[in-house]
Amino acid sequence: MTHNEIIDALGGNTAVAKLIGVKPPAIAYWRRKGIPELRIIQLRTLKPEIMAKLDVQTVQPTTTITSD
Repeated sequence: MTHNEIIDALGGNTAVAKLIGVKPPAIAYWRRKGIPELRIIQLRTLKPEIMAKLDVQTVQPTTTITSD
């Protein structure tokens, strides 16, 4: 499960932003950098039925950092 998949399942940037009380650009940032762990906990609390269906235990990062 990626951060993008979670955000999409919850209705997209605007829906997630309204749900937790932030602006949509914050959610767009999460798509690039990842959803903060405390926000994952908040989303589990606010939308337990969706998060349980997604089986969000650990979240895969949307980008991979490698060293040369």
